[in-house]
Amino acid sequence: MKKTLLSLVGALALLSSCVKDTNPGIPAPSLLGKWQVYNYTIRYYRGGQPVSTQVVTRDSMTACELDDYWQYNADSSGLVYYGKPCSGDSVATAPFQWQLYGDVLIQKFANGRKEGMTISNVSADYYTSFDTLYPAPGQPDTGTLLQQFKRIP
Repeated sequence: MKKTLLSLVGALALLSSCVKDTNPGIPAPSLLGKWQVYNYTIRYYRGGQPVSTQVVTRDSMTACELDDYWQYNADSSGLVYYGKPCSGDSVATAPFQWQLYGDVLIQKFANGRKEGMTISNVSADYYTSFDTLYPAPGQPDTGTLLQQFKRIP
């Protein structure tokens, strides 16, 4: 009986010493803070086949896009800031509430609009989002939007 008990205690000690520390004291990167689109790719599909692809980098963005940002606050509130006016538009903001469900980010805007996207590769400085676009008048059947965001001060 003593040998069995000693063997069991020894096996438990060995197993517990092999468990890796999954939280080495470094917090996981989060979405809290301000983010700007760094680059994006839009691909449109018609009948399931790609019909066009547009790649946009910071160098090719319009002045209207360059100062836009998304801010995520700890209380699950957020704000999209649309900066420099273009074509007579005025500076605008759009408040929203946000939730992160695993790798799915949901943003609910005050006007009832709801956006959902899959996010990945979250680091201290960047994250990637993937979204499916639904048809709009004059556009192909569907599309995809792949964006890389960069954290800003």
